Amino acid sequence: MQEGEILRFVPCRFEENQRGYTATNTQKSFDIVMNKFKYGGLGDREMFVDENSGRIMNTLKSVHFSIADDLIRNSRQADAVKVLDRAQKEFQYVNAPYYTPNNRFFNIQSVQWIDLYYRAGTPEKAKKIKELFIKDLKDCLRFYNLPNNDFAALYSNEKKTAEELVKRMEMLSIMYKDAEFKKQLNAAFPALVATATLDAQQQVPQQIFR
Repeated sequence: MQEGEILRFVPCRFEENQRGYTATNTQKSFDIVMNKFKYGGLGDREMFVDENSGRIMNTLKSVHFSIADDLIRNSRQADAVKVLDRAQKEFQYVNAPYYTPNNRFFNIQSVQWIDLYYRAGTPEKAKKIKELFIKDLKDCLRFYNLPNNDFAALYSNEKKTAEELVKRMEMLSIMYKDAEFKKQLNAAFPALVATATLDAQQQVPQQIFR
């Protein structure tokens, strides 16, 4: 049973856990994140975050997304937005960049973060995340595609993952019928996003992360 940032073993069965997923104590998790959890100053100032601390920090950030997802599933969109906003405030970009070249899992979570804001009915709150994520992703793709790049083979997996992230965002723009988002992606990645307009004929999965 997920309770905020921890998992508690409980001696009973839950409908949500029948397929091996973790059940969530929705209200307790919300209360812990909003009223009790301490972030050690990550949201107050720039600080040095070493590689191991960065992994721990991103794992904690991902728990916020899990709680927000559970709140949305329980028709508590307004509370989900509060949790997503808390993550944006406390895990600020300068300490926890939204795109990291060497961590596919956490990069996918950043796209999930955008998706959660859309699902909660507040896509405008994802604006900063989208802009900074796209900026860093564009810079890295430019590096991966440099001519005569002697390191190209070393970064082939990172390049493939980066291109996959662009496609995931394009699917979001189509699924949520966000023409401005699609235009933004086309401007940044014309080789990967063919048009700046929504294609009414293009079909996307209705559950990208869920």
